[in-house]
Amino acid sequence: MAETTNMRFFLRRCFDKLQWKRSVLSPGPIMARGSERWIVLTDALYDLLDAAPSVFDPGDTRAQTAPTSPALVATSDAVSNANDGLLNVIWDIRGTSLVNGVAGSSTFTELQNPLNRYWAQLLAQGGNPYILQEDADPFAPDFIRMAAWWQKKSCLIRNWGRDGQRMWSKPGVSYQNGEAWLDHYQAAGGSIYFPGQEHNVFLDFGTNDVTHAMQAGFTLHGDPSKGRPNLIEDCLIPTIAAERSLDPNVNIYVGTPIARGFASLQPQNNQTFIDYGDWLLPRVSTLGIKKLVDRRNYPEFDPRQFATNAYDTTFFQPDRVHLTATGYAKLANYDRFELDIP
Repeated sequence: MAETTNMRFFLRRCFDKLQWKRSVLSPGPIMARGSERWIVLTDALYDLLDAAPSVFDPGDTRAQTAPTSPALVATSDAVSNANDGLLNVIWDIRGTSLVNGVAGSSTFTELQNPLNRYWAQLLAQGGNPYILQEDADPFAPDFIRMAAWWQKKSCLIRNWGRDGQRMWSKPGVSYQNGEAWLDHYQAAGGSIYFPGQEHNVFLDFGTNDVTHAMQAGFTLHGDPSKGRPNLIEDCLIPTIAAERSLDPNVNIYVGTPIARGFASLQPQNNQTFIDYGDWLLPRVSTLGIKKLVDRRNYPEFDPRQFATNAYDTTFFQPDRVHLTATGYAKLANYDRFELDIP
């Protein structure tokens, strides 16, 4: 009995006094997937309690606001869910094959290594130790996370980019390829966030929306003043609303499309990207966007210079759409500074 009382007293002090990053030692339980709640402990403490479960009653914790009692989980197990609660910033990167970085890997074999893809380069170029994991599930994210969780800007980056992905599909239209994020964004609804973590989403769309629309026989404007449908009212605004339905407190970042040299559509594509950026730039705060990452400021990727940029084989593959490993590294390095990723 004395052993049980001492253990409960110790845990109560942990909850009330200690500041062990964002495990439930501070500030409390985690909500994950509906009514399920986890208590994340250090591996050592988890092993201790697992060896003597009678000394710990979850009813002693603050998690009893949940419909069900909380489950204990070790931090090493929580990592498999791409968030162990120790990191300060979570980045969800949504987008196309340019985010995913797999397209063309049969020829550009360096892209078979996930570390050479855009999403991983966002963190790897910072020189900090990292943990990287791919997920075979097409609706689950790959991730790269800083190993040094104690750093002020320690972060986790989750890759939701998919080949052929766009923001929106026009009702009644038969598309040649691809799919819309708005048709399955709920797949991200099971992501786990810990109390106090900064959650950011980077929306890197636009290239496929415009190209797929042209292939399907209609025009998707970049500037709403030119009519409907357009990238703002039909694509971006609904996508932002979907993200806020998953997390009302999320910070939204938006990237403008890079240069694209896709067949005979290249002039129209790139002009739409330019119109999109022009319209967005003075209206960022109005749309609830924290920051616009304007790639027109990157000399190698500026769509205003597509005739030169998209044909530069140092950065672009021969399809003039996807990038080489050098191109992904270059683009990610620009974006890393804009997004303040260490």
